[in-house]
Amino acid sequence: MKYNKLTPGQNLIWESYRIMLPKQVEEIKRLKAEKRKLPSPQLDDQELKRLGVLILDALRHGLELRVTYWHDGYYREASGVVDLVDEEHRQIRVELADGNYIYIKFEQLKYAERI
Repeated sequence: MKYNKLTPGQNLIWESYRIMLPKQVEEIKRLKAEKRKLPSPQLDDQELKRLGVLILDALRHGLELRVTYWHDGYYREASGVVDLVDEEHRQIRVELADGNYIYIKFEQLKYAERI
């Protein structure tokens, strides 16, 4: 049996539309990744005060903290010692176990706890 565009189940007219260009595939992946991103945290005054007390206490006594923070649409965790609170730039500096530093803005902080 010879297939043509009128054969049931063999609509060859639309067959060429199944192909996607690499640009289209990249854009679809980018849009899906963008959709998975989370909004930045919006903490109330009570939670901000709790975080502030915890961070200043850790700074004074050299305590290790586990900090959850928002970065570029995703929540990340870091463990280390807070060694600087920069009020001018509204950020903290955390020294990680491997000796590297990360800077976290106050607005990005979500949660902190002592280890």
